[in-house]
Amino acid sequence: MNGSLNGSGGDASDSQSGGATFAEAGGSGAEQSAPDAQREAAGGSQSALVDGTSFGSTAGGTGPGDIGLVLEQASVIRTGSLSLSTPNLGRAQAAVTGLLASLDGYLASENTQASAGGAIRSAALVLKVPTSSFDTAMQRLTQIGDVRSRTSSTTDVTREVADVDSRVASAKAALDRIRLLLNRADSLGTVIRLESVLSNRQSELESLLAQQRSLASQTQLSTIEVNLSVPRPPVEEPKQEEDERGFVAGLSKGWNAFSSMVVGLATAAGALLPFALLLVILGIPALLLLRRLRTSQRQDAPQAG
Repeated sequence: MNGSLNGSGGDASDSQSGGATFAEAGGSGAEQSAPDAQREAAGGSQSALVDGTSFGSTAGGTGPGDIGLVLEQASVIRTGSLSLSTPNLGRAQAAVTGLLASLDGYLASENTQASAGGAIRSAALVLKVPTSSFDTAMQRLTQIGDVRSRTSSTTDVTREVADVDSRVASAKAALDRIRLLLNRADSLGTVIRLESVLSNRQSELESLLAQQRSLASQTQLSTIEVNLSVPRPPVEEPKQEEDERGFVAGLSKGWNAFSSMVVGLATAAGALLPFALLLVILGIPALLLLRRLRTSQRQDAPQAG
């Protein structure tokens, strides 16, 4: 009896001394508990993977049911672009708006360009539609105008989504563990160290949550860029040889040749006119002088005889 009582008393005293040791150790115990919290959080995330709440490998291997689960939960990012030509740009934009409304999508951005006269000549639209309706949207958009170009791409981000989800779960579990240790801390040094760890883990969690939201937005909504433009007016083709034959065509050519000749002669006359005026100005005095000389010679001839 006494031995039993002594043994029980010894256990109680050991328990009390252990509690006193935690209180006295303070900071060192908290510092050792933070890595333990991370390891336990990692263990929790592994348990989540085993339960099927996230992607990963299990001890039992991967069966047909697991493969089906992975295929159903595949995460993809789908993007596409279309260049359409349409004679009525306003009607085409209205058709795109109606398409978005029917598919629960929305217009993310719009950029239009107008001509000098104010008429809209082109529009660049960025559409957001549910990923499940991506193919339907691309097909219906091709009916709005003449397709000039079309591209689409699919990026599988299943592993990235699973990794971020797992890290978010682990970070939340680690934060819960650190808060629990913070509530139990009984020294100022331990509180300061745990609050520092808590702040760092909180920042990491916020960064992971931002990545998670971004991936969710990209996988749930696909992006389609649509460029609408009005076709350019057709270029007039040169007339065929048959149109340049016949009497009328010959008369037209002759008149054009005559007009060209008259224009050429007028141009030449205009170029020579200054020189002709100069010759007239210089030639008249010379002609008068020549006449006087001849007259004087005629008068001198009878006298000499």
